[in-house]
Amino acid sequence: MVSRWKAEFLERSSMVFEKGSSEVDKIRKEYEIKQENLEKLVGQLTVEVDWLKKI
Repeated sequence: MVSRWKAEFLERSSMVFEKGSSEVDKIRKEYEIKQENLEKLVGQLTVEVDWLKKI
């Protein structure tokens, strides 16, 4: 059973690494966009809290 899995992996191993890089880039880009939006929100909320403290 293990030898069959190994043979199948060796046949298809190139496909695993080819598909992974584009999907990883897509996920990384989505993460960076989300992170940027959260940082903007934190900055906006910080300014609002500071403004409310002054009043």
